Amino acid sequence: MKHTMLILLTCLFTLGECIGQDGGKEITTSHQKQELLYGLKMGASYSGIIGLGTSQYTYRMGLVSGCFVSMPVNDKLGLQPEFLFSQTGFRYKGVINGEAYDIIRTNSYFQLPLYIVYKPCASISLLIGPQCSFLIQEDDKAKLISGVLIPENRNAHSETGKLIPSISGGIDFNTRWIVIGGRGGVNLLNCVPGGGVITNQYKNLWTQVTIGYKFSL
Repeated sequence: MKHTMLILLTCLFTLGECIGQDGGKEITTSHQKQELLYGLKMGASYSGIIGLGTSQYTYRMGLVSGCFVSMPVNDKLGLQPEFLFSQTGFRYKGVINGEAYDIIRTNSYFQLPLYIVYKPCASISLLIGPQCSFLIQEDDKAKLISGVLIPENRNAHSETGKLIPSISGGIDFNTRWIVIGGRGGVNLLNCVPGGGVITNQYKNLWTQVTIGYKFSL
């Protein structure tokens, strides 16, 4: 996570010299208004959960990548649908049958956010909107603290394939073709595990940091 933040700060520093320029071409809000843009992006997620009671858990990192379409409505407002592959999860410690255990869970999703975009200026976009997350795989890697291994549990989630509604928002820093984004979100409904060691209901929450490249249609 420290490396990710260092990369982000470096990119933001570079952004200060890049904003408003593209080979000598100035970025203007009116220019962006006329353009329908699409792009690709990738980065890292930092995720955890809420709702597992008093047991201890920690956040963990995953990957995120995908594409987006920027559809301006006027100088200030627009829409931005995205299609992402994202990994969320957590590290969870508890007790079962008197034995302490340690689990690393990884959830793989297709995420489909639809953002309402507000642009206070050409270089900054504020985004918020609903999101549907399509769970494609859930993996548990677990072991007892005593060192006895518990077999991995793949695709244990009873709701694999179900759309999970979420709310998400964030900010984008824009140059002519490069966009650096930060997102945060949380599930609106509980996940309901269907197998494995973890049987409690919980909600995923996450943050994402990405860098992307835009193309003009």
